Amino acid sequence: MSGGVGSGGGYESNRWNEGFFGWGETTWDRELRDHVDGLHSTLHATRRNQRRLQAELSKATGSLEQRLDKLSTAFDAFVELSDLRQQFTPYDAETKLRHRARAVLDGQRPTGAQSDVDGYWLAPALAAHLSTVDGTENVTSLRLAEARDTRRATVFRVLAAGAAGRGSTAIGALPDALPELGDTVLMYQRAIWVLCADGHFGEAGRELIHRRGAASVARLDGPERDKQIARWCAAIKPDKTVSRASGELSNAVELAAATDACDRLAVLRSWVAGRLAGAPDPGEPDHLAPVVLRLLVDEGSEPEIPLLTRERELRAKIEGPGAGEWTLDTWDGEVGDTMGMLTGDVTDTDNPGRAKAAVRINASLIVAAAERLAGQARQDVSTEVRVRVRGGEVTITPDGPAAGMADKARERAAGRYTVDSTTKGKAWAAGGVGLLFALLAVAAGWGWLVPALIAFGTGGMFVRQAKRENADMDQVREDARQKVTAEIHGRVEQLEAAVAVLRSRQAKVNADVEGVRALLAEDVRVTA
Repeated sequence: MSGGVGSGGGYESNRWNEGFFGWGETTWDRELRDHVDGLHSTLHATRRNQRRLQAELSKATGSLEQRLDKLSTAFDAFVELSDLRQQFTPYDAETKLRHRARAVLDGQRPTGAQSDVDGYWLAPALAAHLSTVDGTENVTSLRLAEARDTRRATVFRVLAAGAAGRGSTAIGALPDALPELGDTVLMYQRAIWVLCADGHFGEAGRELIHRRGAASVARLDGPERDKQIARWCAAIKPDKTVSRASGELSNAVELAAATDACDRLAVLRSWVAGRLAGAPDPGEPDHLAPVVLRLLVDEGSEPEIPLLTRERELRAKIEGPGAGEWTLDTWDGEVGDTMGMLTGDVTDTDNPGRAKAAVRINASLIVAAAERLAGQARQDVSTEVRVRVRGGEVTITPDGPAAGMADKARERAAGRYTVDSTTKGKAWAAGGVGLLFALLAVAAGWGWLVPALIAFGTGGMFVRQAKRENADMDQVREDARQKVTAEIHGRVEQLEAAVAVLRSRQAKVNADVEGVRALLAEDVRVTA
């Protein structure tokens, strides 16, 4: 029977693992379960990797499609550009002239004689500019260029002279190059404006932009003018180093507003004086003038303009973003609104000439803002302030708290502290127990007198403890009252100091507003 079940035969326990009380699982079942768990883990990891790969493939596909679209667009543009080049064949002379003009604008001295191109303003304009650089005046070429295209020839003459440091030779052409401004500013107008403000055309250039800008300010209607004045009032920030009402006193709206107006007016006066200080000598011409000149030259002659415009568009498509010189900007394109330019330069600390010009142009608005701030600063403000202390809100003035409110606040603060009645309850309980034992001693024997005395002693101890607690609580309440008193006193001192500061600053309001008027008096007359 050695091969039986119980003796290690064919059905030995290698396939069975008995558990507690004989219940368990076969080794086969356990191995099968572990195998299934492993398959689940592998399947989960596979699905996770599959989702990740699908996401990456989707991104790659989208990126690839975008690249293909860009390549297709660039290829189409390249094909069209190749066809377009054939149409430039009749304009070889114009192309050579533009190449020569670019070289001159880059500071090179061209060699060889310059041939004229019939009807093209650039040829005589370039000849006149070269004469200017040499220190002579070619009146014939100037007149011919203006006859062919007055606007372009004049703009070229002024910008080229300013960029070359020969601004004095083009002062007579400035009014025609920079006429009255409209609602928006064009690129060439901004370039001329900057050269004038920086002093490259001397005092004549500064006075011209002053007249042009002042005329634009004078044309503002009522609502727009009020809007600009309000912007000036808000743009002047108070001096952060000057103390002012804070904390609870910030609830004094009228007091804070009047003090703020005094501060802004004082800062405005100082700011105007600083901006009107003498501007430095002109430095290097601003980079915008060469940019506009290049755009003006690259525009081409009148028959070429559509072809060259299309060429720039195709070049931009081929080279994509950041295409460098192949910009779609034009020399006479809009670059912003006029009032934005007239007010934006006031903060240009890197170019004090522009800031000074902007302040002079906005003189009437600045004076109106100063007068508005002065009106706000002179207001007779209320000095009653509601402040919050430990006992609630209290109305105070520089002379002290309102009648009765301080006492109420002190009592409210003291009333927050109460004695725990537990000790008193224990005293009453001990006294009651002692009385009960005393009655038992009379009725049942004097042996009960001892616990009665113990109970009465315990009650007395609790009574003394309760008295100490009441005394301590009285002190806590008094401390709370004193803290409220000190807090109110501190608030009153702060308010008194804030009112004193306001009065001292109000005394300077008239001098500040008159100072602003005096600084801008001449410029206000021009605006008016």
